[in-house]
Amino acid sequence: MSMHLKQLLSSAILRDLAGAASFRRGEEYAADGHVTGLAVDGDRISARVLGTDEYRVGVWVASGALEYDCTCPVGRDGDFCKHCVAVGLVWLAEESPDGAGSRRRKPGAPRVVSMEEIRSFLGRQDRATLVDLLVDHAMEDEGLLDRLVLRAAREAVGGPDLARFRAVIERSLYTGEFVDYDSAGGYAGRIADTLEEIPLLLGEGHADAVVELTEYALGQVETAIGYVDDSDGHLGGILERIQEIHLEACTKAPPEPVSLARRLFAVELRSEYGAFHGAAATYATLLGSTGLAEYRRLAEEEWRKLPALGPGADDAQRWGRRFRLTQMMEVLARLGGDLEELVAIKSRDLSHPYAFLQVAELYRDAGDHDRALEWAERGLAAFPARPDGRLRQFLAQEYHRRGCNDEAMQLIWSDFLGVPRLDRYQLLKEHASRVGAWPSWRERAQSVLRSGPTQETSRPLPDSWRAAAGRAELVRVLLWEKEVEAAWREASGGGCPEDLWLELARLREADHPEDALGVYQRQVEAMVSRTGRTAYEGAIQLLRRVRKVMRRLGREEDYRQYLAQLRERHRRKRSFLGMLDAARLA
Repeated sequence: MSMHLKQLLSSAILRDLAGAASFRRGEEYAADGHVTGLAVDGDRISARVLGTDEYRVGVWVASGALEYDCTCPVGRDGDFCKHCVAVGLVWLAEESPDGAGSRRRKPGAPRVVSMEEIRSFLGRQDRATLVDLLVDHAMEDEGLLDRLVLRAAREAVGGPDLARFRAVIERSLYTGEFVDYDSAGGYAGRIADTLEEIPLLLGEGHADAVVELTEYALGQVETAIGYVDDSDGHLGGILERIQEIHLEACTKAPPEPVSLARRLFAVELRSEYGAFHGAAATYATLLGSTGLAEYRRLAEEEWRKLPALGPGADDAQRWGRRFRLTQMMEVLARLGGDLEELVAIKSRDLSHPYAFLQVAELYRDAGDHDRALEWAERGLAAFPARPDGRLRQFLAQEYHRRGCNDEAMQLIWSDFLGVPRLDRYQLLKEHASRVGAWPSWRERAQSVLRSGPTQETSRPLPDSWRAAAGRAELVRVLLWEKEVEAAWREASGGGCPEDLWLELARLREADHPEDALGVYQRQVEAMVSRTGRTAYEGAIQLLRRVRKVMRRLGREEDYRQYLAQLRERHRRKRSFLGMLDAARLA
């Protein structure tokens, strides 16, 4: 039995799809009249929702399942957003048998539009009237106008009018000014709608036209990215979609391999956003031996122009042209399965310690541990002033494998001394436990954390460590080891950051409520003094813990006095006092 919208949509289902927080916001949108233009067409509903921007929402049934979309950033990511909730709730209210929808509707708000009524009306009109209606609407709706232009371009006499396609793509991407974060989602949505007209040509036997249009669109989108705050990656997603369409078109009607290789290579080499990344592998079947040979010829020609870089050298194109060309050469080497070719490519740039590690890992993965060790030791020797911790750790594993445990531990100890923090302490424990020597190494490590550098090394602790609050890292270490009382003593003796004080208080609250209370009250004062809604919200959360602890201690009157004094000290902070009143903490 096929399922219908009335069977699949309910308040409980909306809550499950959206989550509690988005459901609450959707309820507010529905109650405050943010949903407008609700239309119903069988098992499909659509509407506009007025939020940060104006969003289009659709909810429908397909193959017996509930489907949905929204043009907001959350909806574009495929999640069920608050706007979908709002539309669903308004529809449910309108459908309710007791007329609840009519009672909740704001005065003057339009009722739900039934598309059956519209269909009936349109069916009574002559062709000329319908054309005029559509043209009038297209004159006011640029998105509809573009779709109609592209549909007409698809059916042009003599084949698709690609010039018209290119003009619409260019117009949809034109910004006129910088597109800010809040507008980026809607901007990308309009582009996506335009570009989805292109793959329709595939079903009409015009795969070659699709190849040409997608390559043009790639260049246009990459240019547009520079004028958009694309923090959420909307345009990055559009680039991926264009490349999917391009590959599908090439698969349906394979282009001439040499020409395809040249175009793929040119785009991949210049693209700052990864267009056609790894093209040699992705298009290997389509390129065939002749296309791959041409791609390799082009790559090697450019590769020979790059200077070799030794330790400490630099290249202005390290993260630009050089980076992309290196990746292209690596893909070719991996396709051929040639380890030494891959090593030669990696070793063209030995300007940083990690480069030596990458070569060492290649040999290790190939089972050649002797050459892996050789490259790792070369890397460590090449950068004595700024060693890479990952290189040390790799070497330590190789030394352990050979039974050279003392050498391995000295490397890991040097790594810890260079950056004495929790993650390096954990690594030290891992290696020391491997050789059954953790107790002695633990004592030495905690001594460094407590007192600073030992006499056994002349390396000073970094400035970032010296600036840290007291023995904060030792407190973190002891908390990781579940030594709560020892961590409290260290914090009390040398201090620690706010987050650690709160963690200590939380862990000791049950057995040492007075200690926890002192921490909570100090942090409340610090948060309120910082001002700002986020700080005030944190203070109110802590005040709830203060109230809980003081009630447990039988100090209700002390709590009331404390709260009154807090209000008096911060009487000028009206925002905080308002939030305090709303929290009902008295």
